[in-house]
Amino acid sequence: MTPAQTARQRREQRRAYWSGFLHEAFAGAQVSQALVGRLVGARKQQVQKWTDTEEPSQVQLPDVEAMPKAVGLALLRELAHRMGYEVIARPRGGGMENSAPALLVHVMRESSESTEALAAALADGELSNEELRRIHKEAEEASRAHAALGRHAEAEMSRRMT
Repeated sequence: MTPAQTARQRREQRRAYWSGFLHEAFAGAQVSQALVGRLVGARKQQVQKWTDTEEPSQVQLPDVEAMPKAVGLALLRELAHRMGYEVIARPRGGGMENSAPALLVHVMRESSESTEALAAALADGELSNEELRRIHKEAEEASRAHAALGRHAEAEMSRRMT
């Protein structure tokens, strides 16, 4: 097998992965392919092709930008994760919502929601795909809250050193 063939095979594996991921992102955001088609200006059949792991058609970035925010964000976070990065929302404003006490309360709330999601899912001894999605979502939110608190502490240390 030549390097070019191997590269083509890896590209096809990535394309199939992203088609399946897009399908899951639509389900997670509870949006239909028809709605996405209307938002991006494509026929529903084209959107179906984007989510078919056997179909060579691929979604384009301008289409992702026009999709519901939850879908675009899921794609962005997954791409960042696969490349070794993390997507973190920009802080809003500079008021009390970014103070250490407010950030700590946010960390506690998000951590609690993550723990509650896991406990609820384990209550019956079975983990459904929906429960796993919720656990993942809540854990990601808790992680982002912790990261925001860490950034706040780092910024405060830098401010005090100057």
